[in-house]
Formats: sequence, structure tokens, C-alpha cells
Amino acid sequence: RLITGARYEKYNLSLNPYNPVTKTPYISTIMNGDTISANTNETQLLPSLNFIVDLSNNVKVRTAFSQTIARGEFREIAPFAYQEFYGGDIMVGYPQLETTQITNSDLRLEWYPSAIELISFSMFYKDIKSPIEVALISTPDLVYKTFQNAKSAKTSGLEIEIKKRLSFIPLNIGHGLISMNSTFSNSKVWMDSTVTLFNGTQYKNSASDINRPMVGQSNFIFNANLDLNFTGGYAFTLAYNTFSPRLSALGVGELGNEYEFTFHSLNMTLSKKLGHINVSIKAKNLLNDQITFGLIEQSSGKVKNTKSYHPGRSISLGISFKL
Repeated sequence: RLITGARYEKYNLSLNPYNPVTKTPYISTIMNGDTISANTNETQLLPSLNFIVDLSNNVKVRTAFSQTIARGEFREIAPFAYQEFYGGDIMVGYPQLETTQITNSDLRLEWYPSAIELISFSMFYKDIKSPIEVALISTPDLVYKTFQNAKSAKTSGLEIEIKKRLSFIPLNIGHGLISMNSTFSNSKVWMDSTVTLFNGTQYKNSASDINRPMVGQSNFIFNANLDLNFTGGYAFTLAYNTFSPRLSALGVGELGNEYEFTFHSLNMTLSKKLGHINVSIKAKNLLNDQITFGLIEQSSGKVKNTKSYHPGRSISLGISFKL
């Protein structure tokens, strides 16, 4: 089977910052009293192509190709300086951000042992032009963060998915399903050696590595779910998630890049249907794991923590009514 289509977009953005109190145009301290605006006018044609081959009644091969885009958010474009939170870094928008162009392709093999069971293997590849990245500008008094288009990025990987019915549970009692998903990926970003502020001033990119993995990209991600449904309207779900260390912020000078280290998340939901009413109890972070960020020393490979915190365990009760 061949499934194809296209999406056509016409996008217009006119951004003229002003003082919400005085209604006067925004005056930039970085530009010595000048003002600036952002105007975007573009059209995009985004094709999609999917090809499905049935090798047998329960084995399928799927391949897909598509083009997608990613546009800068308002805060990434708006040409003024701000703090995301008290004591945080100074952020400066960049009105000349270009739209990111993404070419996606993947190949997937699926085997359905039964109607609700699945074993699949898939390979994916993404070619990214002008990805939006955070760039760092180091000045004598502070460090600015601004948004720039890197030259290009590529990411590829393998995904494995398994869904298995728990056949030892008698059907007159209920049914259960365990599902697991693992992703192994690799990414790389090529950035410019200079960073440009919205007033045209250029600075040396002070990031310690301009040829690096993508921010927020883990090489390994694992998810597992246990779903149990019993007669009488009872349901139980247990969900686990973890990931390998990932880059969270680009380093400045000799500081090195900052990473978010592995976090183990275990959540549970227990629910009961009472006619049109559903009562549920949810518990999050049962392992009480902590979130940790830190630097990896280039010479020795030692980890130096920069910050960490416990999100804590939480339990909530929910009641919903279905008409």
C-alpha cells in the first residue's frame, strides 16, 4: 500500500516589541537606545510518503519519508533581554532565526503474534538544516544566552518495541499487557565559531565544543509499562523510564559542557470504575530518585556535580464523571 500526501503552509509573523505600560516602542539597552522588529513571511510545502508491504498476515514492512519544519518560539525571536527565573542566565532573542528544515526517513519491521501483541525493529535517520540551538556569549561582566541557527545536524538510531500479553492471567479474571521500548541513537551538530546578536555585533562562540551531540539527546532511552485490567472495573498501571546522560547546556570557556545524568522514574496508577464515576490514585517517583546535573572533566573524566534536587514522591486522588 502506498499512502502519500502533502501539507502546504503559509506563515506570517510581525513582531514589534513595545513597553506595555507606556505603549512606546521597546528600547534595547544592548543597542544603545535603538529599536528593532522581526518580520517573517514564508511558504512551505511538506511532502509525506509511506509504503507498506504485507509479507504475511502478521508480518509487515513499513518505510516512510517526510519533511517537517521547526520554527523559533516567540521568546527565541523577541529582541530583548530577560531572565527565565531569578538568578538565571540572561537570555536574548534573535529575530533573524531561520526555520529549521528536517528530512525524516525510517524503515520498520513489524511482527504481530496476536491481535494485541507486537515485536518491531526500526531504523531512523534525520537530516536537519539550520537547527535552532542555544549559543553562548561571554562578556567581561556576564554570560548571555541567545538563539542561533547551527549549520546542520544529523541523528540516526535503532528502536525496538515489544508488546506481550500476560497469558497466565485467566480471561475470566482479566487481562494484562507488558510493553517495552528502547531507543539507541547518535546525533551530531555543527555550529558556527561566531555568534551574532540581533544588533549585528559578532562574538566568538565560547562553547567548549562546536562539533557535538544535540542538546537534550540521550544515546539510550528505555520505557516499560505493565497494564492490568480486571473484572469489576479495576485497573493497575506501572510505568518505568530512564535515559543515558544528555547534554543540557553548552560549556563556557574552560568550564566544559553541563550534562543531565541518568534519572530513574517509576510511576503507578490504580483505578476503579463505579458506573459513570472513575476513581484513581496516582503515585509518582516511587524510587525517590534525584535529578543531577554536572560537568565531566576533560582530562580525567571525573564527574563534578553542579546542582541536584529531589523531585520527591507524590500521591494524588482523582475522581472523574463520564456522561
